[in-house]
Amino acid sequence: MKPKFCPNCGKEFNDESLVKLFTGLVFNHNEKNEITVPAKGWGIECSDCEWSGEILCDI
Repeated sequence: MKPKFCPNCGKEFNDESLVKLFTGLVFNHNEKNEITVPAKGWGIECSDCEWSGEILCDI
């Protein structure tokens, strides 16, 4: 389920906040030993507190 509130400031996401679904995490991006791990979650950029990060879904 799409998150409705920022885990950092607790405010409800507005139209300026970015909440985007992802299906994998990339480690060592653009390096020789780059690896992608399958994971479902949401990428977040809160427009109220400027926090950005990932929220992983329950498995």
